[in-house]
Amino acid sequence: MQANRSPQGWRHRALARGLTEPTAAAELAVESVCRLNHLVERLQKVADVHTVLGSLAICLECMPRTLEGLTVCLVSQQAAGTLRRGDGGDVRERVAVVGAAVAEAHQGVSAAAAALRRAQVGLSDVYGPITEEDRRG
Repeated sequence: MQANRSPQGWRHRALARGLTEPTAAAELAVESVCRLNHLVERLQKVADVHTVLGSLAICLECMPRTLEGLTVCLVSQQAAGTLRRGDGGDVRERVAVVGAAVAEAHQGVSAAAAALRRAQVGLSDVYGPITEEDRRG
């Protein structure tokens, strides 16, 4: 994984590192991806598509660690006896279901990250848009 080393990249990292609550970081990730959905129509250069693919791949490559952390949090709280269900049912059952779903998500995001990397590599020798002069030459 390689972060953007530009001054803009440093500012983005400073913004993200200023967050101290996990939920705030998750909400910023949602807002960023939603904003990207609106901005993607502005892409004009293949190099920018290449960059976005790489950035999205990095996001997905980071996600398994987050998913593992969520599971560890729930399992730790369950082991400490600090979780209860609203209906009085078995908390272990719910934690197991969540753990299985998160494991499935882990596999999915890992596969998606690999697919985005393959897409990025597929663009590595493509450039454009080309000028009218380039088309004739």
